[in-house]
Amino acid sequence: MQSKPKKIGTLTLPLHSNYGGLLQAYALQRYLKERGHEILVIDRQFNKKFTGPLVQLLKKTVFPSKWKHEQEQKAIRANTDYFINKYIEPKTKPYFSSEGMEAVVSGYNLDALVVGSDQVWRVDYTNAMAKDFFYAFAKNTTVQRLSYAASFGKGEWEQPAELTGEIKNLIQKFDGVSVREDSGVEICTKYFDKEAVRHVDPTMLLKVEDYEHLAKAESEPAKDGNILVYMLDIKEDRQKVIDEVVQHVGGKTYSINKPVIKPGMTLEAKKYPTVTSWLRGFMDAEYVVTDSFHGTIFSLLFNKPFIVYGNKERGLTRFYSMLKTVGLENRIILNSEELTQDLLQAEIDWTRVNTELEKQRGRTDEYFSKLGI
Repeated sequence: MQSKPKKIGTLTLPLHSNYGGLLQAYALQRYLKERGHEILVIDRQFNKKFTGPLVQLLKKTVFPSKWKHEQEQKAIRANTDYFINKYIEPKTKPYFSSEGMEAVVSGYNLDALVVGSDQVWRVDYTNAMAKDFFYAFAKNTTVQRLSYAASFGKGEWEQPAELTGEIKNLIQKFDGVSVREDSGVEICTKYFDKEAVRHVDPTMLLKVEDYEHLAKAESEPAKDGNILVYMLDIKEDRQKVIDEVVQHVGGKTYSINKPVIKPGMTLEAKKYPTVTSWLRGFMDAEYVVTDSFHGTIFSLLFNKPFIVYGNKERGLTRFYSMLKTVGLENRIILNSEELTQDLLQAEIDWTRVNTELEKQRGRTDEYFSKLGI
């Protein structure tokens, strides 16, 4: 049954230049719009004490080197900012403090809030604004509170008792709690006495055709190569893995990474690639080698054979939860010695993968329908 249209505020990590982060924000917004709702992205930025045109003028005149650095960073992020401004829309005004957020529900007449996805509940990422992602700013309202595929980032909750108690009180007020990992379900039960359900990342709610349409709409040219290497940090052992994949597949590698900034580079050379160029990387790949969570997701969506080099520091629980859903945990390796010929030659049952993804989309539909969204 179609739910009554609502005005919903979605809340995620600050929108900047993380490709997976931008695409999950875009996907959740689009998914909820397609369910008939009016969606407004709450533009929560990192805390700043002073903002506004006067502050910028003071920086320019009193701290010219800092102002120049900020202007250069804007130029470097021009392509990702373009995607944010064109496709993640509409948004609220930017909020730079928890105090400022207190008027967001009444100021925009919101009926509901949905926080997620990405690592919105990883406190060592969100720091001073951590409680905003549990709706501390909405304490004096009766707005409907939900999460969707929210991630703690880690398999364990390691926060002090006082903060744990505060967050427990906040999460108890949620009308529905959806997390991205199995460990997130356990954390909610163990520390917050709150039932949670696991759902797939919002990027998986859209179809591959949706992403192909984005790349084509921006006239992204084809990549020069057939093996996509999307690794955030290539060291000696990871290079061995890349070399073995190249030897097995044959052909040429290409990358969709942001450039590594080095002295003497021109501003143009420092610029981040477009978001749709990032997507085109998966469209054109014959094989993918990655250590990225969203790199793994888009390999699945585009049905591209892949190897994941696990990164313990960045958190492995999210990889295992996602790949377990489609029966492909064996695609994760932790070192080059685990990359066997059997693994390289193993074919992926894409019919099974795509069928399971459809089932997971159905579970998401049920979750929101039960909550009247």
